[in-house]
Parts: sequence; C-alpha cells; structure tokens
Amino acid sequence: MTANLISYSDFKAQLLKQLRLEFPAEYDIHISSILKTNAITLDSLMIYAPDCNLTPNIYLNYYYERYEKGSSFDTVFREIIDCYQKRRTDPPFDVERFADFAYIRQHLVFRILKQTDNQNLLLDIPHIDFLDLAVVFAILLEDPEGHHASVLIHNSHLKAWGSPATEDLLSIAEFNTPRFLPYTFQPLSDLLDQISAPEENRLSDSLGSSCPNDDQLVSPPLFVLSNQARLYGAAAILYPELLSDIAGKLSCDLIIIPSSIHEVLITPYTSLMSQKRLDDMVVQVNTAQVPGEDILSDHVYFFSRRQGHLCLELPEEAKEDLGDSSVCRREDEPRFQTHAG
Repeated sequence: MTANLISYSDFKAQLLKQLRLEFPAEYDIHISSILKTNAITLDSLMIYAPDCNLTPNIYLNYYYERYEKGSSFDTVFREIIDCYQKRRTDPPFDVERFADFAYIRQHLVFRILKQTDNQNLLLDIPHIDFLDLAVVFAILLEDPEGHHASVLIHNSHLKAWGSPATEDLLSIAEFNTPRFLPYTFQPLSDLLDQISAPEENRLSDSLGSSCPNDDQLVSPPLFVLSNQARLYGAAAILYPELLSDIAGKLSCDLIIIPSSIHEVLITPYTSLMSQKRLDDMVVQVNTAQVPGEDILSDHVYFFSRRQGHLCLELPEEAKEDLGDSSVCRREDEPRFQTHAG
C-alpha cells in the first residue's frame, strides 16, 4: 500500500467518525456487509434519519478504490454525503406494504443473473431456470423524481404473502417488467455519444430508427439492449417477442453478448464468427472492466431468427442439439423450471 494511504479498515473507521460529527446524534449510522450477486460481499454504509425507515445502500468498496486511485479522503467523504442526500427517502416508508401482496403485485419485476456463482443466494430466493441463467424477482420502487430502487424477493417474503407459486410471480412480472422498465435499443456508438454529452441519460426507444440499412451490415454493428432506467436491463432479452422483433428488423440471426446484468450487446451473426474467440473476449472484458457483482455470463448466446431459439452455442456447435432444451429455448414454448423455498 502506498505510504500515505490509510488501510481500508481505518478508512471505514474514520468515515464513521466524521459522519457522526456531520449528522445529528439521533441518526443511526453504521456499516453492514451485504451479499450481492455472484457471491460478492460489499460493505454498505447505512444512514438512518430518525423519521425515516429506509436508507440508500452506499457501497464503500467503490469509494475506497477512488481513494486508492488518488482522490483525497475529504473529497471522497463529500462525495458520499452528496450521494446520500441525492438518494435518501425523506418520507417514512410504510413497511406494512411489504406484507400486502395486492401492493406487491403492482411493483413486481424480474431480473436475470448467472446460476453459477449464485448457488447460495438461489437457495434463499424464488427463481426460475433459463438456460444457464436464473430469473429472479424484485419489488421495484420509484421516488417522485424518477429514481429507482429495488428489493430482491426472498423465500421469507413468500410466506408473508400466502406462499404464491413461483409461476404466479413470473406471470405478474412478465406483465409488469416491460411496462415499468421499457426496453431501449440503439447503436453502441450513439450511446457512447450520449454518455459523453451534457444532455446524457436518454436512450432511443424507437427500434426502427436504430436499425441500419442492409449496406451497413458489411461490418457487423454493435447495439445496446437495456431498459430506460439502465437497471438490470439485461432482463430485456426475456421481453415477449423482443428478440424476434430485433432479428426481424435486422434481417438476421443475432449474437447476444452479456455486457453485464444491466445491459447486453447485440450484433448480427455471421458464419465467420468463432464461439471460442467471442467467449474469450467476454471473459477478458468481465475480468478487466465489469464489477464482480455485475457479471452476467462468461459466454455469448445465439438467437435464431427463423426458429425463435435463444441458444447457449453458435450454430456450428449447437446444430446437433438444437432440439435439446438444455441448449436452446424457443420464445413461444415453456422454457422455465421454477424453484421456491
């Protein structure tokens, strides 16, 4: 460690000390370890105002990385305060709503995550197998300014709601998710331009205007599929008929590249593509650029426009197993195996 840097444990201790001087004494301020996806545990700063029973999770691991990379402690401290002020919920939340399934069904959505690396988590939550992924459920909350937060549903929640079947959760979430979190689909180059521009944060919601002409497909372009909140947007691959619509607009089969749990990249498939080369690229990007808890998969997926299949393997690897449900799934056939505790 660089000589002038304090250790992570000292960083947390000093942070708590200064926060307790910053806020009135009646505030409850502590740090909790939170199990995230892919068996990643992060330290979350909790700042509870006396009149509020919800607080944003502020993950300190990221702020310590900023400190290690050269930001001063005071700069990081002010960033944490600013993050809390922007994301805090002022009115007290009625926790009894979480016991009311009539309320829950109005806010129920799904996400997807990888099955491997999440075995312990999946034991504790209702989920549905899809290829090598798992469909899980969450309660989506939105504040008056349009900021989203979510609560992952555990088996203990089901008991309070009268033990609804996992199939019922799926039916509700399949209706809600595309409505509450509409998909966005646009060229990667456009998204990068938006992120670098002052007026960022708006993705095109017009599929047709995002698609290239046939002469633009000589060098396969990259498109980003997510949702308008950019929150667990990879789940959009499960929106009814969406992949079929995209494949139809592009007039080709698709390669789905799992960028993260928040988005996927889509590119037209060509017979020159190599499964191993694409999978190696995904692993390299995951290792170098994607936070551990945000990794969705270590390989690409193939979507057949003609057959409506989403597959684990490209055609040359999967052609003998195309009818095997462990390899490919059609959008219009039963595709899930449900699990609940």
